[in-house]
Amino acid sequence: MTDYVLYRAYDDKEKLLYVGQSISVMNRLKQHMKSSEWSGIVNNITLQRFKNQRQLSRAELKAIEEEKPVYNIAHNSNYREQVLKLRLKVKQLNDELRREKNRMAFREANYIIYENAFNFIEKLPLSDELRQSYEIWKSVGDWSWLYKDDIEEQKKKIKGMLSAYNVLKEGEQLLEKGEQI
Repeated sequence: MTDYVLYRAYDDKEKLLYVGQSISVMNRLKQHMKSSEWSGIVNNITLQRFKNQRQLSRAELKAIEEEKPVYNIAHNSNYREQVLKLRLKVKQLNDELRREKNRMAFREANYIIYENAFNFIEKLPLSDELRQSYEIWKSVGDWSWLYKDDIEEQKKKIKGMLSAYNVLKEGEQLLEKGEQI
């Protein structure tokens, strides 16, 4: 005699993980234990017997549609909705991560530029008055703009940095000629 069995797998909080049917339930459960992503969190399995395949198939369809097991794909619109929501969330997180990486790269570039500028200025043979002005500027300078997300503000600062870079390049050329700045 053939056993027509509907089985339900639950986790330790009695959340329904999976609903399935089989005429050889022990073999089918062994297959799940080897290859199903949910097999490691199963705490309890219930079995329900039916007289024929038709009743079994109807019961499985009804159980999946009404009870919405987490890991059933077929006949489970809830699963598809969860997958779509998850994919959207993953995309949003990837986009945010990419934006954050870009912001961090920009900040790191700013730090490198300023560090190089400081190192360059430190090596210049500046007059005492200019050296004092530089030291004051360095100690009280407003570096908080590096933390702002305002793009226009950062663009202005980049333009200023490029201007400073050009001045530094001119100073380097004067230094090569042996002149004091």
